[in-house]
Amino acid sequence: MRFINNVTYGGKNYDIAAIIQRRRLQLLIHSRIYYILDKNIISDATFNQWAAELKELQLKYQEESKQVCFYKEFEDWDGNTGCMLPLENPWVINKAQILLLLKGETNGTNKQERPKHKETQQQTREKSIKSNPRKKATKQRGNSLF
Repeated sequence: MRFINNVTYGGKNYDIAAIIQRRRLQLLIHSRIYYILDKNIISDATFNQWAAELKELQLKYQEESKQVCFYKEFEDWDGNTGCMLPLENPWVINKAQILLLLKGETNGTNKQERPKHKETQQQTREKSIKSNPRKKATKQRGNSLF
C-alpha cells in the first residue's frame, strides 16, 4: 500500500492525486463501517457524492490514479457499492474503529464487529472457532485482553 504526500509524490497534479487518495480511503472506511459493522455515520447522499467524484477523477486522471494507494482495488470500480472493496484490510479496520471511537460509538469489540447478516455472522463465528479453539472459551468469560 502506497500512501502519497507532497514530498513522496513524484507525478504531476499532486492536488488531484491527493483527492483521489482521500476519496478512496473515505469510501473504504465508511464501507467497512456500513457493511461489516452495521453502522452508518455518513448519509447515503454523501457516500454517493464521494463515489461519483472518485469515479470521475479516476477516469479523467488515470496516471495520477495509478500512483495512489488501493489502485488495483479501485481500478474497475463503478461507484455503485463499497461492499466488494477490501474491507478486511488491517489499515481499514483500524481507521474504521478509530473513527467510530471518535464519534462516540462502541470500542470495536464484540457487538460492533458483528456482520450485518446472520448467515455471514454464523460463518465467521464457525471459521474463527475452528482456527482458534481458545476463542470460544474467551467469549464465555466475557471481554478479555488475552
